[in-house]
Amino acid sequence: MTYSIVDIRRTEISKIWLKNSIINGLNQSTKSIPTIVLYDELGLQYFEKITYLKEYYLTDAEIDILKNKADRISDYIPEGSFVIELGSGYVFKYFSYTLV
Repeated sequence: MTYSIVDIRRTEISKIWLKNSIINGLNQSTKSIPTIVLYDELGLQYFEKITYLKEYYLTDAEIDILKNKADRISDYIPEGSFVIELGSGYVFKYFSYTLV
């Protein structure tokens, strides 16, 4: 089977949408930006910094779950397996807590 990957970020329409989405997101009481701006190298650096803000509670919540439930979680993972966590936050969680 053959798959195609289409990068929608490279069109004029997507540039207009992105600009409007950023402006609208930053004008809300709860600030947000489209995740697409986080995908280049600079964006990833910004995202890492964002994950340490108190307003970005997801990273702390996930670290708390990993710290407090590691034994129970590991009961469901076959011996010799690897765990890849693709949730919110940065890889800090992976390096710090998968070896518990």
